[in-house]
Amino acid sequence: MSIRSFRDADLSGQRALVRVDFNVPLDGSEIRDDTRIQAALPTIRSLVEGGAAVILLSHLGRPKGKVDAAYSLAPVAHRLSSLLGRDVAFAEDVVGESARRHVEQLESGGVLLLENLRFEPGEEANDPEFVDLLAGLGDVYINDAFGAAHRAHASTAGVPHKLPAYAGDLMLKEIDALRSLIGRPRKGFVAIIGGAKVSDKIGVLERLVERVETLIIGGGMANTFLLESGRSVGTSLTDPDAVSSAAQIADAAGRHETSLLLPIDAVVATSMTNTRTEVVAIDEMPPRSAIYDIGPKSTQIFTDVINRSLTVFWNGPMGVFEQEQFANGTMAIAHAIANSTAFSVVGGGDSVAAIEQAGVAEQISHVSTGGGATGIHRRTRVAWHRGAGAAIVNQVRTVIGNWKMNSTLIEARALATRVATISPSSVSVAVAPPFPWIASVRDILQGSAVRVGAQTCSAVPNGAHTGEVSVAMLSELCTFVLVGHSERRATYGETDQIVRAKLEAVLSGGLTAVLCVGETLADRAGGHQEAIVTRQLRESLRSVRAGQSARVVIAYEPVWAIGTGRSATAEDANDMAKLIRIACRGLGLGEIQVLYGGSVNAGNASSLIAGSEVGGFLVGGASLNADDFQTIVTSALV
Repeated sequence: MSIRSFRDADLSGQRALVRVDFNVPLDGSEIRDDTRIQAALPTIRSLVEGGAAVILLSHLGRPKGKVDAAYSLAPVAHRLSSLLGRDVAFAEDVVGESARRHVEQLESGGVLLLENLRFEPGEEANDPEFVDLLAGLGDVYINDAFGAAHRAHASTAGVPHKLPAYAGDLMLKEIDALRSLIGRPRKGFVAIIGGAKVSDKIGVLERLVERVETLIIGGGMANTFLLESGRSVGTSLTDPDAVSSAAQIADAAGRHETSLLLPIDAVVATSMTNTRTEVVAIDEMPPRSAIYDIGPKSTQIFTDVINRSLTVFWNGPMGVFEQEQFANGTMAIAHAIANSTAFSVVGGGDSVAAIEQAGVAEQISHVSTGGGATGIHRRTRVAWHRGAGAAIVNQVRTVIGNWKMNSTLIEARALATRVATISPSSVSVAVAPPFPWIASVRDILQGSAVRVGAQTCSAVPNGAHTGEVSVAMLSELCTFVLVGHSERRATYGETDQIVRAKLEAVLSGGLTAVLCVGETLADRAGGHQEAIVTRQLRESLRSVRAGQSARVVIAYEPVWAIGTGRSATAEDANDMAKLIRIACRGLGLGEIQVLYGGSVNAGNASSLIAGSEVGGFLVGGASLNADDFQTIVTSALV
């Protein structure tokens, strides 16, 4: 439900397995670009200063499960030593004798780099035995390798299920940028995708085509789209096996009313090294020439779109920009993005190299270390439950159904049976039934993707108290508890002090606390909403330790919108969610996920979650209709 940072825990004396992305370009044993190494330095330095024994895990290239000296990480260890200004030990294997010996000798504050993970066939296969061996080297796991997070390998998807798991600084930075990107409204959202092959980026294209207003295709992959449309591309690089995929993307663009732009002219030559080039219209392609860059007319059309955009995502060059005669298109795109007022994200090694070559990297909103398949694989997101493998990057968004029902057990079981079929890959779904029905609902939902929680609890953690349900009892039934709900405050007189006591009991019992905060209509009319919510946060979270913040979620529910059918505007919800996140950071709790609650329904959910600060919903009455609840969950998909 939230992202747990390694900074939330005391890792002094712990062996920290840190997955980094040191997949750097090599020229023999020389590193041509150490950007990815430098990007990991903040996390490594912080761990070292905090007294952890740091064990770094990375892959390099594609050795296909075999030892290959050309892909050794030894040069990386040498460069890292220079950048850190301290010795970095290097193990000549991953889980063998050398690795175990170095781990045993590693002291607190020391740094060790293991050999290339992909020398082991168990890495890409996510082999359980290899996972166990790798996890056995550490006490905790930290993922700081956004560039590898889209793959379900042993070091990214297996190990975090075995150890307490956290996100590193770079991972958090990337996720924040990704959330901001995805949370942007579709209007004015432009994606520019280039590079060589469609097959390498088919997943990215499928996600983008329904989210953007304009999808621009350039580079070598544009040739495959042109081929699919019946045009001749001469001897140009194409991806014949992906022609059908290109057709599917084109069809999807039509269905979603997404403008799909392809080059209308190109810079061509008989070979990549030929400096004698010519500009031709795509429909007049010479049969013995190949396309190596977009032409000036295409460049103008693409830059005009960028100039009008509000959000830009760029991944992949427009041509062979390493050759001066074919660099104009890529350089023009780089400068257009840099000079625009849009929120911009540039990802992929070649695109990053291009903006650096153009000298505009500092003008980009976020430069991502992610590769061509930017994203996070669902199996690297550990579900938000208690236990050793608790979340590093929990589900990107969360939807909780607060079942405020006065009904029979039969009706509750029927609703649970329908909700059990909800299984989105990128939304964490949960329900909070009335206490008498929790056990039955839990039994029905076991094995599904839907979690079960409680609507309230006793402020006293243990003991027998007439009519009260303690956290000790709830911990056998569910994984989270709602505390501070507006109805509890208004109807039952719960004060900030009572809410704080309940929150402390929930966290002490190992459960997740969903803390509800919000102002009354009179508060808002008087302009006091920010002061009221800030006070509620300060008083309720006063005793929460940084290490517990991973199990706190905030639900902003304006009292005037509870059960009234009146909801906050998307702007209000986004502004208050931002205020709450800033306030929580000010309390030393790091990043806290913020949900919106208050007459959320199937009709307004999509607009409410459009803001980048809203991380999901706490749904009341609409959650009692399975179809409406499914629609709300679908609106939160990213």
